[in-house]
Amino acid sequence: MGNLLPLLVGYHGIRLEKVSQGLNLTMSMSPRQQVAQNLAELCVFGDLNDAYGVSCERATDSKGKPHWLVLFCKARVLDGVIRVYSDRFILITWKGMGQRDGKQVCRSADEAKEFLINTFIKKFLWTAPSNAI
Repeated sequence: MGNLLPLLVGYHGIRLEKVSQGLNLTMSMSPRQQVAQNLAELCVFGDLNDAYGVSCERATDSKGKPHWLVLFCKARVLDGVIRVYSDRFILITWKGMGQRDGKQVCRSADEAKEFLINTFIKKFLWTAPSNAI
């Protein structure tokens, strides 16, 4: 079940604390893991979880630097990656949105959330017409 925990957390947006309580696990999250988890939840609730959902997992980059990786997407429009190296260095990269690719470095979790909301989530929000029931 330990290997499925990141998938459950990422895809369903379940808080890790609640999952661990339900499984009687005692886990504590590092600051960067907490940042990654919160950004993954934002992507799920912002509907950036088409096709393969949102995943949150520990990874190592090509230079051997460990980080937390959050993958998000909007089908046929956007593929994005959030790399949380620390709670003060978050790299967001994406392909789509009418651009070939893009990159943004955020210096805090709040800055990363604001960027995701303003750049991606607000663009995909659906509002019902005034005459809809």
